[in-house]
Amino acid sequence: MIPNLNKKPKGEHKLFFGEHDLARLDTPFDIRFKALAELDEANSWFLNIVDCSNDRWYEYPESALKKFQLTIGYQTIMDATVPDTFGKMAELTTDPWLGYLYSRIATMEKTHNLSYSSGILQAFGAKAQEFLDVVYEDNQIKHRVDPEVKIANEFIDSISTWKNDEYHRRVLLKQLLATFILEGIKFPFSFFTSWTLNKAYNNCSQGFSQLLIKIATDEMVVHTATGSGVIKKLLKHNDFKNDVQWFKEYAQKYITNSVNSEIEWSDYLLETGEEPGFNKQINDHFIMYWGDRRLRELNIPQQYNVSKNDIEIWFDEYRNINSKQSALQEISNVSYQLGQCVNDLHKFDTN
Repeated sequence: MIPNLNKKPKGEHKLFFGEHDLARLDTPFDIRFKALAELDEANSWFLNIVDCSNDRWYEYPESALKKFQLTIGYQTIMDATVPDTFGKMAELTTDPWLGYLYSRIATMEKTHNLSYSSGILQAFGAKAQEFLDVVYEDNQIKHRVDPEVKIANEFIDSISTWKNDEYHRRVLLKQLLATFILEGIKFPFSFFTSWTLNKAYNNCSQGFSQLLIKIATDEMVVHTATGSGVIKKLLKHNDFKNDVQWFKEYAQKYITNSVNSEIEWSDYLLETGEEPGFNKQINDHFIMYWGDRRLRELNIPQQYNVSKNDIEIWFDEYRNINSKQSALQEISNVSYQLGQCVNDLHKFDTN
């Protein structure tokens, strides 16, 4: 949004539906999003930071390779979609730090999107295109992205008439929730699938797994903390007081549906057979566990009441870049180490 230079904004500071000002940090802002933006800066990385050319994908059995192909195809689609919605959020927000944070997230999502195909290209060479074309051929992948694409289209279409009314507030909340659940339930299961298969078959895709650690740190630390933080702050604001009960009911239903759809996706992956550490019992528990974690994070009663088990503990330890730092320095796949970073990811990882 372009600020009106004929009138200095004097209205109440809001995350959305406030008065647009120049991107100035001498004006009011939310300190949480300042901290998250600085955390994202400290964790900056770039395309091709990880070398995947030594990955031994040819050692995977056909059943496991098919699961990788479907998982990476899906990730590629979604990380090609979300940058547009984050870019629009950056334009619509009236908090300077949140606008900067959203613009950074949009850029990193583009990096994620290109990193998938870059890693596959390094590993597969001329066969990479055939491998990634699964996104045009597999109907289950297309079905899996339907909810997010529908909500994103509605949100983007609503911008032309953007104003503070019930319809636009709820469109905003639906978009925020859809992205939060995508990054907070669906993406974790995708990471789990890839890392479990790598572990099961002698680190055949070690480089790609290291790449996913970097992507997962962005998604499951900065992005999800931003998503839940914005939702909870909006629901406390007077503008949204009439939307709170509606949102709680909508969110509970949406998250339940998302968990069910992920279990269906897991069942589809298992049609090629079970893999070591990857079966229906393990997968269903993992998905329901993350469903409950996200419900709790939004202060909504959990639905599944499953306890954290050794699988989820392993997953959290594997994705934790703090505990992986020494290992990363010893692995030749990583092209270089980032500059000096603030070691305080734990403050924002509410996942």
